[in-house]
Amino acid sequence: MPFRGHDETDSSSNRGNFLELLTYLEEFDPFLKDHSAPSHSTYLSPGSQNEIFSLVHKMK
Repeated sequence: MPFRGHDETDSSSNRGNFLELLTYLEEFDPFLKDHSAPSHSTYLSPGSQNEIFSLVHKMK
């Protein structure tokens, strides 16, 4: 399952599964929506995404 899109800008219609899922979940989770507001760092760069997935994989 690909996690990154080719164009991850806010105006892109397909930013990859990871960012699209996060955006979708923000609609239903007030904490997530507030926490991912522009004033907060997102740490969702491709390198950060790879690190998160690597750590989760090691926990299995």
